[in-house]
Amino acid sequence: MGVDGANEESVSHEEGSGKGPTSRGDNDKVEECDLQHLHYLKMVVKESLRLHPSVPFPSPLECMEDTKVVDYDIPAKSRVYVSIWSVGRHPKYWGDDAKDFRPERFKNNDVNFNNAHMEFISFGAGGRICQGMSLANAIVELFYANLMHAFETLCMRLKPSACV
Repeated sequence: MGVDGANEESVSHEEGSGKGPTSRGDNDKVEECDLQHLHYLKMVVKESLRLHPSVPFPSPLECMEDTKVVDYDIPAKSRVYVSIWSVGRHPKYWGDDAKDFRPERFKNNDVNFNNAHMEFISFGAGGRICQGMSLANAIVELFYANLMHAFETLCMRLKPSACV
């Protein structure tokens, strides 16, 4: 999931350069209490999960009764697979640039991991939503913040004029 996708996308995302997900001073590492101040980091993690969900095709769901979705009749007892990967890249929900890595799309946007936003279901939805969602998100944010902080610190020590 997320850290791999965040690393891959952040390196190639020029608009995000210099906004730095860390910027927490000269501390040796980013602490959990620092995360509340790292708004751009939170947007990077959300955008990474949108484009690179940890489970692109979760376990199938079973229809309890005959259902109609758009123009499709789905009989009771049918197994339905939801492609989280496809939902995260659908232009209807994310615009014409849905396939582009743009963390800024979450800037003044209340889209979150909870059940209220079905276009963003990286952790599932409904009664089958991931119980470890908050813990997983905090761990990914903390890990990625410390990784970027270490990179920025190393960059500044080696060649300060090249760091943005």
